[in-house]
Amino acid sequence: MNTKIFEQVHTLATDMLAAAESENSEQFSRLYQELQSICFDNEDDESKNHPVQWETLADFTEDAEEALRHYKKALGFADEIGARDYKASICYAQAMLLADEERLDEARSAIEEAQEYSNGLSDQELLDDIAELSKALEG
Repeated sequence: MNTKIFEQVHTLATDMLAAAESENSEQFSRLYQELQSICFDNEDDESKNHPVQWETLADFTEDAEEALRHYKKALGFADEIGARDYKASICYAQAMLLADEERLDEARSAIEEAQEYSNGLSDQELLDDIAELSKALEG
């Protein structure tokens, strides 16, 4: 991923978290629109487009269906570049959202995908998060 874009996305995410925590909806909306512009502006540019920007956009999208569309787009781009770590993270995020929306069958399916993609990864925090959510969704 283009380092400049990664830094922009990371800074926007950090600033959106701060805006949300301080309940500054005007600033949050402005930052969200900026992130959205980055995603859509880079969508057709192989050197600039990356699943992390779409996953981040989905993470901050309030509408569940729209967020799921962004996660799906992120997953497609992660698949194109063969990034199992991103695919695991995206599926985990989808599962979390679906569980929050009480769409448990879909959440279980997403967490199973996350488990498959996470095989062989070294990100212990992600592995632990996936295992914890998987256990919570059992039954």
